[in-house]
Amino acid sequence: MKPNYESINAICPIHAASERDRPLLTGTGTLLDFGKARFLVTAAHVYDEYSQRHMALYIPAGTMGALVELSGEAFSTSIPKSGKRSDDRLDLSFVCLNEVLADEVAKARYFLPFSLIDVNDRLKPASHYMFTGFPANRDRAKYGQKKVASKRYGYTGKTISTKRMHDLGINENTHIAVEFNRMETLDENNQPAPFPVPDG
Repeated sequence: MKPNYESINAICPIHAASERDRPLLTGTGTLLDFGKARFLVTAAHVYDEYSQRHMALYIPAGTMGALVELSGEAFSTSIPKSGKRSDDRLDLSFVCLNEVLADEVAKARYFLPFSLIDVNDRLKPASHYMFTGFPANRDRAKYGQKKVASKRYGYTGKTISTKRMHDLGINENTHIAVEFNRMETLDENNQPAPFPVPDG
């Protein structure tokens, strides 16, 4: 399969261990291949579950998609002076996976090569962008069967104007913002359906 068709498999769910050792869907990560190293990129507020609350995080790996513990050296954007991650406008964490873990994850997922990332993308008003991920508030763990059935959601919208981004305090060099009304969305069958509440 060609890489551009596999890119959706670079998006993976991230689970946290609960007090009862049950996997709780906590966020979404993107798998990136920089040649000499492979990374999982996620929101810093997701990785905070591990670094601040000392909760193990898990991602799917192997041919059966079993959950394996996420480990590796991590780098996160700094928490603002307010002390609140919610005020972090970048909200990013990069976890460098060791070779053994990365190889195991690659059996179930796809590491997106850096060459396929458009690092020079610039905001153009009224352009279409798609966002996709695994909303934590739509967790579908089947505890009796010891299975997780994380469902990926996607949303496509048009970008807002540069002026409106400035009014919202968002920098167009680091962000993309689209019009969004979660109550006016359609599901995969083109039927009205409320979109999951976004976080981050």
